[in-house]
Amino acid sequence: MSSFVIICAMAISVADGPHRIHFIKGEGGKVHITAQLSSQMATELGNGPISQKAGEAVLRLQLRGDKGNLGPNIFSSYRRENQALILSPRFGLVAGQTYVATLATDGRTVATRLHRIPVAYRRPAPVVQEIFPTASRLPTNHLKFYIQFSQPMREGRDIFENIKLLDSTGKQISDPWRRRELWNTDATRLTLWIHPGRVKTGVNLRQDEGPVLLPARNYTLRLGAELLGADGQRLRPYKKSFSTTLEDRKRPLPIEWRIDPIRSGTRDPLRVNFGESLDAALAKRCLRIYGPDAKFVPGAVRLQANETAWAFIPDSAWLNGGYRLIVDHQLEDLAGNTPHRIFDTDLQERKTLPAVLDLGFRPRPSQ
Repeated sequence: MSSFVIICAMAISVADGPHRIHFIKGEGGKVHITAQLSSQMATELGNGPISQKAGEAVLRLQLRGDKGNLGPNIFSSYRRENQALILSPRFGLVAGQTYVATLATDGRTVATRLHRIPVAYRRPAPVVQEIFPTASRLPTNHLKFYIQFSQPMREGRDIFENIKLLDSTGKQISDPWRRRELWNTDATRLTLWIHPGRVKTGVNLRQDEGPVLLPARNYTLRLGAELLGADGQRLRPYKKSFSTTLEDRKRPLPIEWRIDPIRSGTRDPLRVNFGESLDAALAKRCLRIYGPDAKFVPGAVRLQANETAWAFIPDSAWLNGGYRLIVDHQLEDLAGNTPHRIFDTDLQERKTLPAVLDLGFRPRPSQ
């Protein structure tokens, strides 16, 4: 998934006298390593192409690992031109990797050169486009964030170390996340859960570690440059600041929503006001419109006002007749409450009445 090209510049000499090593970019982006030889060394090697065995005895190229360890000699061809020995790797060097060239005479190292092959990316560094919920005030029992990136990101469990939750003093909240990676299909959106075991009351984890969020406090969700795009570029740092309210222990009941009037014969947006912020991903897919003919009505959906409202623009004009707004029972608010149950439910509590999930409305006649 990487997208880069190799760019190499002339290296600076790292040894005095005749023993100098350069990394040079040649045709087609191939890299060649040249070493300036003493007259005696040049005479001993002879002019023109030389064998790999003879060349490696004088000049070798190795990949340097992250811990400084050197790999085997890289398979290369050699030739001598005047006072220079030229090493040409058979295969292109890898962008982002560090290589070490070593020049030796009589088995003794006389010069070395480290060179990192830089990366030139074909697109900008990744950024956070938006974090849901967009509201700056969240319930203390808030459950999850949706982080939308501008491009595919590199997956891996270390993301939970690089996304930090800070209190108002800048102190990091210890281990707040449910450590399970939840990406969309192209790795541009991460669903980040606050650990439910620290949200639900009466659970051992909450009793041992305490809740992640406390009421009437200020917090910052911070994403650092340690997060990498799929092509290896570092994320542009981003933060979302928010404050907390009391816990939300109320079901989101559609019967309490307000549906703004619309006119038949138009494509006016149908606006449904929830009265609270709902889960952004679920709100987009858990509400569906059915027309007077009982068929599904296609259209475009937008969330508005910090996900407290749902706007629907039909593909075709509204008809005269009755419509139905059908709500999926899986719809959630920010605390994970659904129309049918509270997320943090006490099984001993009295059962609640089923929620109404079918709301009727009728466009007004056009004037």
